Amino acid sequence: MNAPATFPTPNLPALIDALPSDSTRPAQTEFTRARQVEFLSALATAGSARRAAKAAGVSHQTVYRMRRASPAFRRAWDAALLAARASAEDVLACRALDGVEEQVFYHGEVVATRRRYDSRLLLAHLARLDKLTEDAATRAFAEDFETALDRFARGEPQPEPEPEPEMDMAGVPAQAGTSGGSAPTSEAPASAGAREGDFFASGQCNMRSMSPAQTGAERAADGRESGDPPPGRSLPPGYDAWDADMDDPDHWQGGTYLPPYDRRLRAMEAARPHDALLPHQFTGYGFDADAVEAEQLSAFEAGVERWWLAIPPGQGEDPEIWHFAED
Repeated sequence: MNAPATFPTPNLPALIDALPSDSTRPAQTEFTRARQVEFLSALATAGSARRAAKAAGVSHQTVYRMRRASPAFRRAWDAALLAARASAEDVLACRALDGVEEQVFYHGEVVATRRRYDSRLLLAHLARLDKLTEDAATRAFAEDFETALDRFARGEPQPEPEPEPEMDMAGVPAQAGTSGGSAPTSEAPASAGAREGDFFASGQCNMRSMSPAQTGAERAADGRESGDPPPGRSLPPGYDAWDADMDDPDHWQGGTYLPPYDRRLRAMEAARPHDALLPHQFTGYGFDADAVEAEQLSAFEAGVERWWLAIPPGQGEDPEIWHFAED
């Protein structure tokens, strides 16, 4: 009679460890300081956050979240955009002369192409870059971008920009209600102290159009260090320093500070069709609200038609083309 066959005892722990994970979601890439530097370097070359994020190996939703969370990263981002201005101007010239070829989709398929000649959105982008130059710290970062980026990579604070020379008031005639060449009082005409660009401007001083140099002079007169809030004011929640942008009354609403990113979001929402879904309403279709918001903002500022239907690319989809939800 044959002996019964014997089988080796299976190594159950090893077999269990070899089983595939229940989660099919790929591991998330950590946005380390080194990756932030890689992103900023690419942004200074291309001027596109989407392309720079791809070069750094992170999603553009991740970089936008970091922009909102970190004032230092936000300033470095703005400086990188200024450094990439020459590239944007070159693109503007090419679009004006050659136009832009666009694909026409029908039911998800390309059915034709067309060439569009419209540089208004890029001109608006250049205007936003002009606005960034008003911040002395951002401008200083951009002017010596590589050195400043090295400091950012080491986690070192950026040096304060040199204050612009103040105007010599000795030769300016005294105004009514003033003493000699001193600054005018709030009740007196301010033509002696008001400036628009490099030219004197007559009329009452307009606090909403004051240059960064004047803001810096006011800060010195207040006896406060750069980054400190004005007397009687406190830093907005989530900020560790007072930005020059915060001195503009137009950037506050009901006592709440509206950073540049929030103002961009408000511009997008003002243009959204009244019957279009809001970003958080896409969560019912399996999308992250922040990711949809970032994608639609990119599409809106790029002048994409039906930007309010833009959604993030899915797993394995090309991130270089726009993807849309069904109407």
